[in-house]
Amino acid sequence: MLINYIEGFAGIGGFRSGFEQACAELNIESKCIFAFEKDKYARQTYFANFGEEPAGDITKIPSKDIPGRKHKDDIVFFFAGFPCQPWSTAGKQKGVDDERDMIPQVVRIILDKQPDVFILENVKGLKSKKFKDVYDRLMWDLKVICNYTVYEKIYNANAVVPQNRKRIFIVGFKEPVDFEFSELPPIYPVLKDFLEFENVPEKYFLGDKTFEALKKQQKNKNNGFGFNICNFEEASHTISAHYGNDGSECLIAEISKWTPYHRVAGLNEQANTITAQYGSNGGVATLISELKKIGFIDYDKQGQKIWDINGIAQTQTALSGNFGGKTGLYAVPEIKIINGTKYIVDYSRVRKLMPRECARVMGFADDFKIVVSDSQAYRQFGNAVVPGVVKEICKAVIKKIIFEGLKKICLIQSFRNI
Repeated sequence: MLINYIEGFAGIGGFRSGFEQACAELNIESKCIFAFEKDKYARQTYFANFGEEPAGDITKIPSKDIPGRKHKDDIVFFFAGFPCQPWSTAGKQKGVDDERDMIPQVVRIILDKQPDVFILENVKGLKSKKFKDVYDRLMWDLKVICNYTVYEKIYNANAVVPQNRKRIFIVGFKEPVDFEFSELPPIYPVLKDFLEFENVPEKYFLGDKTFEALKKQQKNKNNGFGFNICNFEEASHTISAHYGNDGSECLIAEISKWTPYHRVAGLNEQANTITAQYGSNGGVATLISELKKIGFIDYDKQGQKIWDINGIAQTQTALSGNFGGKTGLYAVPEIKIINGTKYIVDYSRVRKLMPRECARVMGFADDFKIVVSDSQAYRQFGNAVVPGVVKEICKAVIKKIIFEGLKKICLIQSFRNI
């Protein structure tokens, strides 16, 4: 059994990757008969990974030049992760006034090529109250004008990748089908398993001025996602096409391997370490290193001074339980154990994800080739479809129209042979 497919607005091949994984698991052959993508850098990445370069701007490609069904028994799918900028909260939400609105092209291709199945993907904002008229019109076009049975569901990809990424998927069948979306496997991976913790190039760390500016930026200011230092034990925030600008959606605190002579978070020099030998009566026999003051809260007074933990403690008093008390405060670094190794977390220095880490967070394997600049790579992964989500949806679709269809064909042939 062979499924031919068209990948529209192909980007770097997220739909193709997911669909081919689904076909491989179900032992189904597949063939990409046409793909199109306007961005030349995305086409370079697509070619590097699939050996085929998509056609360009679909607005300049007439329907007659798009391959489709050659024989009546051919099975053809159409995938389209069409541009989300007109509807996304990460953009200006111009809607149909945005020249990147490609809904008319999607409808045109479905109407003219009549695929057996189409699967569309976009941001959940497309279904928001603000764009209700647009979404209702799209549903009308797909159901009435194109004459398809249509289903839709919003998925959060965090079940299969370490990223909170909610997207709407719309599936249409040429023949009436009772379809139910499958649930994603409940893996819920966390960020720490996809990051590099050593030998991270300095260029990925934010400068002090940039970091300070982000701290002052309120969440969702200027239609962005705000400023977030991600928790290694959770999924990241949504990675957008603008991630390469400052990485504010998902910043990673600097971490380094812990040693007995570790650097305390926020210091510019290594602190001394105290050692002590106790006699039989418990008294201190020898003290090495002196108490080291590293700063203060508001005033340079005893209760508000900040001391390095790698030194001698101040005398404890009856007021020590208060904030600072009479003893001052201590800069205690956060220690995390990741894959069995102790690390010190320094929140005073943060970095962006590296492009390879972005690929992992989006669900692309490490053998996926990155052949463009960092800025283009960030843009491409931020715009991509998560292959793992596509795979699960496609498996459900294939089982519905092919496996159940084959059973019906077998039953008919059996009756004929009686």
